[in-house]
Amino acid sequence: MFQVTLTERSPRVWTRAYGMHRLRAVLQYQALWLFPALVGLAFGGWALFTIGPFAPDDSPAQCIALRVAICISAGGLAGLGARAWFGPFGLRLAMFIRRYPQGQPGIKAGYRLPARPTFDAPSINLGEMHPERVYRPNGDYELRYQIREAYSATPEWSIIPARSAVTGLLTLGSIGSGKTAFVLRPALFKLFHHASRVGGLVMDSKAQLVEPLCKEMELAGRSDDFFAIGPGQPTKWNPLHMPLSSPATVANAVLVAMENLNGAPYGPESRWIRGGASRLLEGTIGLLRLLNDYVTASAINGTFSELLHETAGSDKPGRKARGYIVDLFLGTTACIDHPEHFEYYTSLVADTMGEDEKYRTIYISELKSLLLPLISPDVLHLYNAPKSDLDMPDWSECINRGLVVVLDCNSRAVPGLAVILGMLLKLSYQDAMLARPAWIREGRCNAERYMTLIVDEYQDYASPGDSDYQALCRESKSITCLLTQGFDSIIQKVGEERAKVLLQSMRNILVLNQTRPEFAADLLGQHDVTQVDSNISENVQDAHLTASGRFGGSSTVSQSYTTRKNREHIVPPEILSSLSVGQGILASHDGNRSVPVHRVFLLPPDLESEGTRHADLEQK
Repeated sequence: MFQVTLTERSPRVWTRAYGMHRLRAVLQYQALWLFPALVGLAFGGWALFTIGPFAPDDSPAQCIALRVAICISAGGLAGLGARAWFGPFGLRLAMFIRRYPQGQPGIKAGYRLPARPTFDAPSINLGEMHPERVYRPNGDYELRYQIREAYSATPEWSIIPARSAVTGLLTLGSIGSGKTAFVLRPALFKLFHHASRVGGLVMDSKAQLVEPLCKEMELAGRSDDFFAIGPGQPTKWNPLHMPLSSPATVANAVLVAMENLNGAPYGPESRWIRGGASRLLEGTIGLLRLLNDYVTASAINGTFSELLHETAGSDKPGRKARGYIVDLFLGTTACIDHPEHFEYYTSLVADTMGEDEKYRTIYISELKSLLLPLISPDVLHLYNAPKSDLDMPDWSECINRGLVVVLDCNSRAVPGLAVILGMLLKLSYQDAMLARPAWIREGRCNAERYMTLIVDEYQDYASPGDSDYQALCRESKSITCLLTQGFDSIIQKVGEERAKVLLQSMRNILVLNQTRPEFAADLLGQHDVTQVDSNISENVQDAHLTASGRFGGSSTVSQSYTTRKNREHIVPPEILSSLSVGQGILASHDGNRSVPVHRVFLLPPDLESEGTRHADLEQK
């Protein structure tokens, strides 16, 4: 009977903790009508078998009607009486159950998780959430999400479905809070196990994700889909070869990488350097594409050196630069086949090189600081290889094949190269995702496959365009997962306003233990809290004491109420600073509406079985 009266949308194993939960729920929410119904049913049956035989049986129809009337009348009267008697007692019972919930030790020892849901599209399973259930008399219920650290006899999986995952997941946590061990490896890497063969790009500044991701791809049966890029890997990749992007886009990507390499974006006082360097690089890339249809860092660096040599000490450096370009194209038909492009890119280079020698030297010096790590002897053969020798396919092919690319370059061992490779990888991925809708219309790439961008230690690879990208990438089925220590380091790279826009564009935010919790508390939001203060006063003016000892005259009693509304954090900062490792506070979105902020018990780093619980992890 109890199994029928209460709805459970997540079928689970019957345990003592779950059985007690169901019994308490029935007594608290349904006993007020269930007990009278059972009494009425029992008394109606008793009346049927006791009084029924004495009913006249003139005709079968009259006999049946009379017996039914006896049963209903007796049962109804008994049910009404039982309800009248049980009503006050039932309310006291419900209040008693609400006042004394199930004990946490029993729940912790006995709760079991429901079966993991499966989805047609890839989803992110972060771990367990333990909401409270508020039942209705009809047996249905609603979930009340909670922030406090408490287990429920009926936990649920904390799932971010695909339609919400494409809005982005940002994980904030201080050093040692469990970002990698409890979020990235057990939750985010599972995206690559989905049957749709999710592809993407995985990055971190310490190159610690290469080996675990390789093992994860082996477990998923996708070893052939794994591509590692770095100075210790054999993969040959030309980071400046972006045939599907315009020279202006490539130049902007290089300058963004330059800003990240410098540790901050160009400010108002140095923005002219960015403008001049960007024009010079765009023109050089455009000309080299007309000449060879293939551009390498080595070729660009050589062109800059020649331009400096040709214009050194000249009174008319712009004319000298133009003459060098004309000589470069002698014997080719590129300038005749594409006259508009040739003239445009030649003007960019000649006009920029025509500026004062001090300025053009600064432009080229800035660009060479980024190009030189790519043409050092140790990596020259990897990142400047001939076009026919490249191993890394373009992103449209990565989408079609479901390839997973990982950066294998430690920023402590080769700091400049790690930043350059990482930034150019990330920016080329973002450009490809933004171009993907057009590619789909052209039939160039798979329209159904999801892709993912996972960046650990995101502060090392933040760039100003990330907020714009995140606002536009959802149509491309790209899941962005960023993990970072804090907000200040992002501000340093992209500025405060862009950092705030980026955080606002990420609809799913997971906060782990914080050393500076005030910002994270603001990020999770605030709500109005109403406080009502009551004051009771008695006025005994004009009252006198009689001979019997009683007050005579009149007295008045008044009561006043004061209502105050305050804005308070949904999650107080002290909770965020005291979060245990393996727990977090999640503000999420299910694709249709926001999910209330709640505590998540994250997946254990080493899952021994599908039934492993967070409570088991705490006991180890």
